[in-house]
Amino acid sequence: MAGSLSNYLEAALLNLVLNNVSYSGTAVCAALFTGAGPGEDNSGTANEVSGPFSTTRYSRKTLSGGGGVSTFSFLDASTTYKNDSDIQWDIATADWGTITYVALYDAFTSGTGNLLWYGQLERSFECPTGQQFLIPAGHLRVTLK
Repeated sequence: MAGSLSNYLEAALLNLVLNNVSYSGTAVCAALFTGAGPGEDNSGTANEVSGPFSTTRYSRKTLSGGGGVSTFSFLDASTTYKNDSDIQWDIATADWGTITYVALYDAFTSGTGNLLWYGQLERSFECPTGQQFLIPAGHLRVTLK
């Protein structure tokens, strides 16, 4: 899955390196998108899967910090990190649509927080009622170039 750092995270990393401005990471949460992704400036947030959790069973998945479900490690001593375990969402109790993008945020609640990274899936995934979305271990890869 190819992806891109957000404008927010690029600026935070440059400020850290060039201006010694601290950056304190928080929990990292994965969000799912239909249609277009959020874009580097996070202007496409309307495409995040939505609906009340009680109706759809959709929520962002906490990956690290705060009881996260996955850790990340280097892939072959490169600048790419990969997820070490499966990232699995609940079974959809309403149609989530066709999942096309995954994005990482620093907040659990949909529509909030700073976008950190996003990437388009190699293949889109239909997620109707009764289906479950899963990113297998090693398939979410975040690269710094």
